[in-house]
Amino acid sequence: MSPCTDHDGTRMGAGRISGLSERNAAVRRKRGRGTMNQTGKNSIYSQKCTNRAWIELNMANLKKNILSIQKLLPPGCEIMAVLKDNAYGHGDTAIAAACSAFGIRSFAAATLSEGIRLRESGVTGEILILGFTPPEDAHELYCYRLTQTVVDADYAKELDAYGLEIPVHVKIDTGMHRIGEDYRNLSKLIEIYSLKHLKVTGTYTHLCTSDCLDEACQIYAGTQIDHFYQAVDGIRRAGFRTGRIHIQSSYGILNYPSLKCDYVRAGILLYGAHTVGNPTRRTMELAPVLSLRSRIVSLKTLAPGESAGYGCTYTAPDTGAVLATATIGYGDGLPRNLSCGQGFALVRGVRVPIVSRICMDSLTLDVSAVPQAAAGDIATFIGKDGPDEITALELSTAACTIAPELLGRLGPRLERIILSADSPTLCGCRTCLLPARP
Repeated sequence: MSPCTDHDGTRMGAGRISGLSERNAAVRRKRGRGTMNQTGKNSIYSQKCTNRAWIELNMANLKKNILSIQKLLPPGCEIMAVLKDNAYGHGDTAIAAACSAFGIRSFAAATLSEGIRLRESGVTGEILILGFTPPEDAHELYCYRLTQTVVDADYAKELDAYGLEIPVHVKIDTGMHRIGEDYRNLSKLIEIYSLKHLKVTGTYTHLCTSDCLDEACQIYAGTQIDHFYQAVDGIRRAGFRTGRIHIQSSYGILNYPSLKCDYVRAGILLYGAHTVGNPTRRTMELAPVLSLRSRIVSLKTLAPGESAGYGCTYTAPDTGAVLATATIGYGDGLPRNLSCGQGFALVRGVRVPIVSRICMDSLTLDVSAVPQAAAGDIATFIGKDGPDEITALELSTAACTIAPELLGRLGPRLERIILSADSPTLCGCRTCLLPARP
């Protein structure tokens, strides 16, 4: 049955649905988020050289993270993989396919277009839209079998008025004051569950201080949790089923792992990264999924006192300097405020600073400490090279932001390359990515 075919086999609202689908397809094509290459056994990047800047996705590490999260959960609680913002910059369809292969059956996206993209890529499980979808797009929610978040009682009535059996999760505002019906409005919450057409399959809230263990943060999170369960109890006492409940996102998993829920919404933790460096009640060994690398294409030797870059913002010291141009810039999503010594990279296992101003398509590294550096070498901005590693948290801290923002802004020019569990490691060969030397 077509995703836009009604249950009796007839095409529903064919003209409107066709127009919407064509419009959204055009938008999705226009907003393509980069290409994907799958590496097979004993092959490297489908025999294709990567010659500018790229992202590597280590799916073995993704599996490790899934297993590590599952070990923290109480019996009966499942992972809902959060794939919003192109799976935090990793590539949503590739991550969804891998998660499905590893047994994940529930997913979350932020927007309708993200949900449609996942469904069209072959995702068969539940896809929850965490954000607002205009009620007039109810037909697309229905056609693509997407589960919509109810942002409040008025929204639920508008959505219900379209007469379609749309699965929804009711969000309860317990103190973050973003979206969700207020936990104190039990009568309005009951109205949502009483609606004729909407099918409530879940109920949830969001903790806004779960990433912090200060006393005030713990008290606030505890209050939110109490408010949520009070609302759920009230709804159930009124004779309604709340569906599957969920409270914790990534830091909720680490700091409140024993909550009795049906799902946890695993976001940044799924990808082996931390948002902040705060201590947590429970720990897990993170296995970063994403590495960010670029090619060095040119080296310049500067005499003492010579300047380089826009605004001549770098001046060589008395010993002179060797500068390397790497083909990655803010047009690829690397923050410009990593310029002028704030950011860094690994070249041949040595940590080197970003100097001068980051440009749209390139940046400059001071490789004076790497005498073997040559054009064709690889510069690593996130990931391992030799004994050293730069994490997304470390680089985002240097950029005065958080890892989800840093990763989420990585753009479509960056080819996403999937590394299978038995893919060879990389070296800095000038012409191709060959197996590392023994």
